[in-house]
Amino acid sequence: MKPLFVTMAAALLAACAGEGRPAKAIVGATLLNPGKPPVDYAVILIRGSRVEKVGTMTDVPIPAGSEKLQGYGKFVTPHSEAEPISAGATANLKVFAHDPRSNPQQPPERVLSEGEWTK
Repeated sequence: MKPLFVTMAAALLAACAGEGRPAKAIVGATLLNPGKPPVDYAVILIRGSRVEKVGTMTDVPIPAGSEKLQGYGKFVTPHSEAEPISAGATANLKVFAHDPRSNPQQPPERVLSEGEWTK
């Protein structure tokens, strides 16, 4: 019985691990999701490894204490065209200093993989 309790407690702690950390918010960038029109002045709110909300600066409130990336003049794309940036999706995305549609070979300025900045 005791090993089962320990296993369940560990699983619960792992599931809640992202809740104690502040949300991440990319604010003011242009969101480029494949097959959809660009969203100017977007807010992408990330909690843990998931995208929580996506919208414009007027639609998505930014929680106090969030880690903010100022995205004004930047462009955000999904890491893979197969997984667009949307609420509930895994937070895998790239941030570019310039429009990647005009120069697809440019490297991203920042990379978010499963909710963590890797670049």
